[in-house]
Amino acid sequence: MDTELLHRVKAEDAEDLTDLPPAPAGLVRCQECTILIGAGHLEREPFPHPHEHGVVCGACLESLERRAARRHPTPIRAPQPLAAAARRH
Repeated sequence: MDTELLHRVKAEDAEDLTDLPPAPAGLVRCQECTILIGAGHLEREPFPHPHEHGVVCGACLESLERRAARRHPTPIRAPQPLAAAARRH
């Protein structure tokens, strides 16, 4: 096991995330969380980023879709009162 310490990034130092080394050959980085995606890693398949160029992992894709749904909710039809539904039968 590699005993080299991991590079920790504080949340407020977001610009440091752009200083990551390039992904090794055959792998890509998620544009949102920067994990490596490809064979031999937790995320094996990259997905196209829905709002930008690049790719995202499955977890970030789901998160982006949830955020988009909250910003632009689909209208939900109001349920009919029980009395109105009973009269139709």
